Amino acid sequence: MFESGLAIDVNPALQAAGERAFGIIRAAAERLAALAPPGLARPPALMMALHIWSMSHGVASLFARGDAARRKLPMSAEDLLEAEVLIYLRGLGFPTDRRKPAEDQKPAAPSGAPSGPPSGPWGTRST
Repeated sequence: MFESGLAIDVNPALQAAGERAFGIIRAAAERLAALAPPGLARPPALMMALHIWSMSHGVASLFARGDAARRKLPMSAEDLLEAEVLIYLRGLGFPTDRRKPAEDQKPAAPSGAPSGPPSGPWGTRST
């Protein structure tokens, strides 16, 4: 979105898309701030949104490079970002325990879903 070579200030559609994308991150950060355990010291919601936005851009740039400088990574962009956000939240003191549901409570896998063990951070598959 931001590495296209298009000037964002002269492209209202691109600017609007960027604002919508950041709005999603900011809304999530505001919800997280509201759910923080009592007495938990944490940065303001806007700062949390900026941290997550920065991490997202870093992951995107690692995976988007089309030249010889692109590093081979042993995980998907989604798994890397999920792990990064979980580590960040854990560092802020948010609970990040991701226990698997009981066998009888597991939702059925959608048609075409990958089979086999979960691939996400710490053995969990993100949806």
